[in-house]
This record gives sequence, C-alpha cells and structure tokens, in this order.
Amino acid sequence: MGYWRRAINRGVAAGEEDLIDNESAVSRAVSEALAALGFKVYSFASYRALPPTARGFADIVALRPHCPVLFLQIKREEGGVLSQAQREFAEACCAAEGAAYGTITTIGDLIDLLRRIGVVGGGA
Repeated sequence: MGYWRRAINRGVAAGEEDLIDNESAVSRAVSEALAALGFKVYSFASYRALPPTARGFADIVALRPHCPVLFLQIKREEGGVLSQAQREFAEACCAAEGAAYGTITTIGDLIDLLRRIGVVGGGA
C-alpha cells in the first residue's frame, strides 16, 4: 500500500500508468490507491450488482472524513464512453454539494481529481 501513497504524492512516472490497461485492473488500482490514502472504498463495478433503477451509478464510491464523497466511473482509455444514464448521474453528482465525480481511465486521472479537490498536493 505504501507504493500508492508515494505514487500519488509524487505523481505517476512517465509510462507507469500504461501498465494498467483494462477497466478491472484500473478499478483495482484505484481502490488500492484510495484505501492507502485512508478512504473507505465501495466497488459497484458489476452492473449485475445494482438494480435496474440504479443504472448509471458510479463504479466506485469512496468516503473519508473531511473530504467530498468520491463517485468514480471507470472506463477503458480507448473506446470507453459514458452511457446516457452515466452522464445523468455525473451531472447530478457535480451539482451536489459535498460530492466529486470523476471518469477514470488511468491512475493519472485519479491523481488529477485528488489534486483538484485538495486531497493531495498541487491542487488548483
């Protein structure tokens, strides 16, 4: 777990994120990285795990005290497109106070999101 904390604090070395090349591997890497940063991580990556009324729900929800609730949709880098239901869910998250939404294709996307919301250094 120390690897992910160091990787997120320093950024991912050039080419390193290319080692993670499919949605399930990215999902595992994101979950491990968030857990290393003290988040409680809930994964809903299988659409079969959710009832039809929850279509569009994020693949990962992560909670940590004094942080926005993270809703993360994992997509493959090539050809990964949000469905209409996923776009609607993303819009609802972005409009909600105390929530942050991200479409994640690489571990670098996670780092960028965490910086934007001030979880790791270098935020806007």
